[in-house]
Amino acid sequence: MAISSNSLSQSELVLSTTGQALNGVVKETLGHMKKLYPQLQDYPFVSVNDQAKDNMGNPVVEIFLRQDTDRKDAPHATIIVHAATGSVQGFQIMSGKSMFSPPAYKFAREKTDAFLPKLLGADILQHYKPSSQEQLILSIEEAGSTMELRTVLYERVMDGVIVEGDAISVAVDADGDVVHLQRTATSVADKLPDQNNLLTVQQASEKFPQFLDLVYLERMTYKDSQSQTEKHRPALIYAPAIYASTLDAKTGNYFPTGVAGRMYNISKGPVIKVNPGGKVLFAKNEQVAATILTREFGISLEGMVYAPLAATPIPGRKGYVWESATARIELETRNDQVISFNTSLRSTGSDPKPKISEEQAAKMALPFLQTYLQKDVAELLANSQDIQTYEQRYPIVTFGFYKVHSGIPVADRGYSVSINLETGKVAGMYGDFDQKPVQLPSANNRISPEQAATNFLKAHPLELRLINQTYVYRPKIMQGDEYIDAITGQVISP
Repeated sequence: MAISSNSLSQSELVLSTTGQALNGVVKETLGHMKKLYPQLQDYPFVSVNDQAKDNMGNPVVEIFLRQDTDRKDAPHATIIVHAATGSVQGFQIMSGKSMFSPPAYKFAREKTDAFLPKLLGADILQHYKPSSQEQLILSIEEAGSTMELRTVLYERVMDGVIVEGDAISVAVDADGDVVHLQRTATSVADKLPDQNNLLTVQQASEKFPQFLDLVYLERMTYKDSQSQTEKHRPALIYAPAIYASTLDAKTGNYFPTGVAGRMYNISKGPVIKVNPGGKVLFAKNEQVAATILTREFGISLEGMVYAPLAATPIPGRKGYVWESATARIELETRNDQVISFNTSLRSTGSDPKPKISEEQAAKMALPFLQTYLQKDVAELLANSQDIQTYEQRYPIVTFGFYKVHSGIPVADRGYSVSINLETGKVAGMYGDFDQKPVQLPSANNRISPEQAATNFLKAHPLELRLINQTYVYRPKIMQGDEYIDAITGQVISP
């Protein structure tokens, strides 16, 4: 999250919003920041806000500096200081130049390890330890410049327990300069809650198989050990629900954190036998796309204006869009093959009057989809996680499906159909219709979920954390999407 900065009038250069000069500890901190960043010596005040609060409600002072107060694109800085203690709670320094290549994590870590003691005290790294997450990128766009930064997250550790939410996020630019810092705190005091009756790491590990989803991938991404390039192959995997795999350290049950995060959000719904039609549609230009929408899908473009899309950065993908005051209609192709169309409604200010129920819509979705399913699709899983109920004034409901092979969902072969309840017609469809058949491995020789969990936790041991006043276990964070090959047992890192 970027720290925002404001530009106020020259009359507010020195005084705060209450008309008072900066207090002693804030002045001292500002002087210290100017020693660490000598260029700030020449930056005049733009404004000072002493009415702000941090995430715990503590008063902070926000100081805004700009090299040239008449130029919005001039180098500038935002510094946030705790009003009572004078500790730096955050800052952002914009040089005015763009940097599109973030540094490597190891390089950034060296810079932040050296910088934090200078800013926050020699013993700061005794209390805050780097998180196991290495791949975070912070992108800041402001006043015409763009900065891609590498972030290093430091979390507070007390007696070996990670205090969730008490952290320092530090970001480094390509030149090795620390240009962004943000601190968050929690209500946890200096003494940890009682740790009686907690599960051991071994006991908690035995509960972990519940967080593994068995799925097929037709194009599993992996890094070739010889060429070090990304490649793809069919695979049967156990996918860890890493962002949701938090266990209550006393019961071993799932602990809700408010962060959704199964890698493949597929419910174990009914498996449906289908009769695929295999119909393929191609649109090489706007005219053909319009014809497909009207004649094939029954979507009227009357009163709509064609709005060309900017070129997509994804090779082979192209979108065609028509708009009106009440709707937006889009058809998308991949290598000229139609993979989706969609109707997005804009609120008219009045509530819809549905002609059909959601139950009736559900019965329409699958027959429509079957016409365009590839011939290798014999069964589908109706995924309740993908059902999106319409909101007031937007009477469209979407139903999701996945291809099934040997009773196991294929996570990268998904489809969906949207129905407009007000008109009783299909309003959209999406699918991997251009995916060619592949030979998937047999599931007969797969390892057990327990063995998969053991292999995964060797690479990502459970960590004891404190969330508010509850102890939880969670694996060390993965570097992107990692999974366990269900045949070989190997942990795969794309």
